[in-house]
Order: sequence, then structure tokens, then C-alpha cells
Amino acid sequence: MYDLILDDMIQYLEKELTLLRQLAFLSLFGAVIMIGFVAYTLAVFIHDGGVGSMPVETVSKTSGDMLSESIEVSQRKETLYITLPFSLGLNVYLLMMAELLKSLALVAVFFLMAKFFHLVAKGQLFMAQNSKYLKFAGNTVATIGIYYYLRGFLISYLIRDELSAPGSEISGSSGYMVEFILVGMILVLFGYIMEEGRNIYEEQKLTV
Repeated sequence: MYDLILDDMIQYLEKELTLLRQLAFLSLFGAVIMIGFVAYTLAVFIHDGGVGSMPVETVSKTSGDMLSESIEVSQRKETLYITLPFSLGLNVYLLMMAELLKSLALVAVFFLMAKFFHLVAKGQLFMAQNSKYLKFAGNTVATIGIYYYLRGFLISYLIRDELSAPGSEISGSSGYMVEFILVGMILVLFGYIMEEGRNIYEEQKLTV
């Protein structure tokens, strides 16, 4: 019974071979793009003399502004993108290294996903590498989300004496922290599901 289900699944994958190969190619292309982005980012950091495009959030208390006769604005919130010059100290250099490592980590994620899609396209769904690829990619993506959260604190520390605006509060932004952590958790979950599927498949083979 299980062999029939497996055969049906393989036949389905063969029909979807083109799509899976396209996903593998797109993932590999994403890895190449990220490598180029790393080189571009490093060049921009050197040219600007600092780490640029760092998000900070500013919250302005503007009580009294009215959207309508009955709705009052209590505060305004917006995201600014700033460049932190290397003159601020060693922490900016560490931030630059962290940003480059983040981009290199995404290169690894795209490359592993390309290998994953390639194996699945070949009908090797229950290979041990597949679950490892997904779990590693998921943990890496989730770690990047945590990094975004910690980066916000570091940016706040660096700018606390540099930026000031009357009637407003400025702090580091956590960026896409939630999105990265959720995607990472989903990838890890699929990795464990695939690992369990492989264990069941091996047990069925031994039983037969």
C-alpha cells in the first residue's frame, strides 16, 4: 500500500519536473544575486565611509492633530534610513561585518534550497540531505530574524547621543524580524516532517 502511494507521488513529481527545476534554477540565481549584492554592499560601505541604509524608527507625539472631527492623532511613526559613519567607533565596523555575514548566510540558504529542489525534481524526496537542507536553511533564516532584533538595540546605542528631535523618540528598527523568524520556523518544521517521512519509509522497507 505504501509503495503504491510512493509510486504515485514519484509520478506526480515527474509531471511537475519542470516547475521543480525552475525553482532550483531560481534559487541558484538568487544565490548568485546575493553574492553580487555582498560585493556591492561592501563597495558602498567603503565609498560612504560607514554602514548605510540602517533603519531607525521615529515616533512623534502630535496630540491635537485631527483626522476628522472625532478622531485625534496621538502619535506619528515613520522609518528613517541612516548611514552610521565609521567615526562612531568599533561597533560600526562590527555592524558592517554582521551585515556582510547576513548576506553571505542568505547566499547559503538560496544555494541549499537549489540543491533541495534539484533532489526533489529527481524524485529523491526522502533523501537524508533534504531534511538537513531545510532545517539548516530554516535555522539560518530564523537567526537572521533574531539578528534584526538585536541590530535595533545596537543602532539605538550608537545614535543615542547623535540624534535628537524635540517632541519625538528615535530608536532602532527590528526590520523584518517577524517575517524571517516565521519563514525560518516553517522551513524547520518541513525539515522535521520530511525526516519523519523518511523514517517511516525506511521502516516500511525493512518490514517488506
